[in-house]
Amino acid sequence: MRKKPFQDNGIYVEKHAKALLDYQQKQDEKDINTQSKYRIKAIKYKNNFLESQEVIKALKMENQESKKIISELLLDIEEMKEREKLLESELQEQKQLTQSAIEQLEQELQESVEDRLLQEQKQFQEKLTIQSNDAIEKLKKHFDEQLQIIAQTPKLNASPAKKKKKKHTFTSTTNLRPQSQTTGGNTHLKSSLHLHDIVYLGAHNSPMASCYGWHYTQQNVTITEQFEKYGARHFKIPLHWHVQNGVPQIVIAHEENGKSNCKMSLAQRLASKPEKAVDRLKELVNLTFKYPDEVIIMKLESKLLERSKDNGTLGWSDIEVAQKLHNLLVDIKAKQRVIRFQENNVPTLGWCRDNQKNILITIEPREQILGDLQEYTHDSYIVSAQVDWQTDPSKDVTTGNVARGLVNKNNGYIQSPFLEIHLNPENSLKLDMQYRKLYNQYDHVKKRFLQYYKHCGKMPNFVVADFVDQGDLSKIIDEINTNINQNDGFKPELL
Repeated sequence: MRKKPFQDNGIYVEKHAKALLDYQQKQDEKDINTQSKYRIKAIKYKNNFLESQEVIKALKMENQESKKIISELLLDIEEMKEREKLLESELQEQKQLTQSAIEQLEQELQESVEDRLLQEQKQFQEKLTIQSNDAIEKLKKHFDEQLQIIAQTPKLNASPAKKKKKKHTFTSTTNLRPQSQTTGGNTHLKSSLHLHDIVYLGAHNSPMASCYGWHYTQQNVTITEQFEKYGARHFKIPLHWHVQNGVPQIVIAHEENGKSNCKMSLAQRLASKPEKAVDRLKELVNLTFKYPDEVIIMKLESKLLERSKDNGTLGWSDIEVAQKLHNLLVDIKAKQRVIRFQENNVPTLGWCRDNQKNILITIEPREQILGDLQEYTHDSYIVSAQVDWQTDPSKDVTTGNVARGLVNKNNGYIQSPFLEIHLNPENSLKLDMQYRKLYNQYDHVKKRFLQYYKHCGKMPNFVVADFVDQGDLSKIIDEINTNINQNDGFKPELL
């Protein structure tokens, strides 16, 4: 094949050259575009790097601030620790000061009680000496007179004198019968009367008597004497825990704090340990067997649920505590003669006598009545309403408000079957002892009884007093019960 002349390829060469030029141009443009993109990316990376540097710088600054704050907090913590140590030291000093103050107060109380006792003993001895001297003088005078009579009287007249002496002895023996039959008692009252139809003399904190080792006293004589000689039939007995020989015992004590292991009672007894409750409770229960027709109320004020490490009962359950009290009452045979009734279905004296049930046991607080105790004990303030015991005994009663008990909120009517009033909220540290007789005098008791009857709209049943051996308490109680017995109910206008 014949080749075309060279000039025939001019167009081809031209196109090829042009294509090369275009390619170079495009390649240059592409390179420029690529470089621009890389430049943009480089600028972006640079900016990001600079921003990161700023962030790192800011974080470093924040870190420095945080370190500074942490250092300050550590210093504050150290200061707080130092202050805590200082406060603990001050607290320990305060505890020591408080303990010292308590010990000083107890010492002052003991000294005060001892001084009072010494003063009373001195006064008693002086009075006794005067009375003894007077009695000796009278006796001496009497002997002189008798000697003169004997010297002047013939021997034949000696016989009538002997007869007279014999008659006098016989008269004395006729009075040898239990005084409880006539003094504050209820054996002689009609069988048809219900227990809440009659009145009972109450011995407030009956075991807190000087004869039982108390120097802060609220009674003077034994529970048996309170019953037999002075007519008490309602006995309030406070119960606490006290560790004796390493074992918690139920004891007789008198203080607000049941967890203290009888700290105040020890001071009130001049460091003599409290009596075990079994002794005083058994003394009372024995009277129910000795006088089977006399109705007695045992009111237990229990602090036994107040458990602590000090009194050795920490960790004991409520039911364990209740069981220990139940066991004590069973051991002294209290349950054998216990009176039990439902709501207001109060039994009669006749029912109690026929069934040989003559002790009503009430307990406060109601939380104490658990387990077996629920079978035969009563809540003190469901059975009986109680007026405010701190009411000033020197002022007239002007209100019928009750502090505890069942009361109808709509009309104020007392729904508890019994009502308890108090005659004397004073304590034995009062220097003027005449107040004991003053508040227990016949006229004062009668007036106060009638005032409560009027304002409460209900006859008081438990007339509770300190020092039941003082004044004329049993006299007014007997008169009220005679009024009830003769009229089948209380007639205030006849009292």
